[in-house]
This record gives sequence, C-alpha cells and structure tokens, in this order.
Amino acid sequence: MKKGILALFIIVFFLQFTMLAAQKNEQTRSVYVKNFLILKIYSHYLGYKVVYWTSHLDTATIYIPRSWFNSEQRKAAMVYGKDASYPYLSVIWINNEIALIKIYAYEDTNHYTWGVLRDSPDLESRFNVDQIELKY
Repeated sequence: MKKGILALFIIVFFLQFTMLAAQKNEQTRSVYVKNFLILKIYSHYLGYKVVYWTSHLDTATIYIPRSWFNSEQRKAAMVYGKDASYPYLSVIWINNEIALIKIYAYEDTNHYTWGVLRDSPDLESRFNVDQIELKY
C-alpha cells in the first residue's frame, strides 16, 4: 500500500514538473505574423522573386529559393486560389527568425500578377540565401 502511494506521488510529481517545463518553454517563445500585399511574383527555376508593398507604401523585393519549398527545409509554401485578397505574402517569425513564408497566389499563372524572371549574371547569388530580410 505504501509503495503504491509513493509510486503515485512520484508519477504526479513528474507530470507536474513536465507540465511546468513545457509552459515555461512556450512562454519564452515569441511568435509574430505579418501580411504583405504582392505586386508581382516572378517564377524562375531557382525560386521566386516577389515584389511586395511595405507598410510605408514603398515596394520591396525578396528572392525565395525553390529549395525552401521542398519537404526537407519547408521554410516556404505556395497556396493557389482565386480569392479576392490574393496575391499576398504571409510571414511567420518565431524568436525573431523567419519560420515560414506563405505566398498566396492566383492559380492562373496567366494572371497579371505572375511573371517570368529572365536569367542574369547575379541571379544565382540572390537566390543562394539562408535568411531573408524583409522591409516592413
């Protein structure tokens, strides 16, 4: 009987300790989400060039490597649709680092917001990035 109560006490203590550690870990994580309206999406075999509006109504450009869209890295995703709010860019930061970029684009690539990016000498270096700096 005493061994059973002691075992139950140890299990309850362990579960409480685990829950407190998980809560503390979640409290230290900061998550931030921001949406940007897209002017144009340029497709290229290396990735996508996205021209978007900043909050100051300036335009800015980012280059998202195609490797970010594969299942291994999964730092970016493309969502196709016909919604009136498309095209836009949704960026999720976790602890001040970009965790996910989602491009919400028209499914019809003949839409005026789609374009094709032509090769240039410096294009490969623009797509060869580990982090993307966005202007808000």
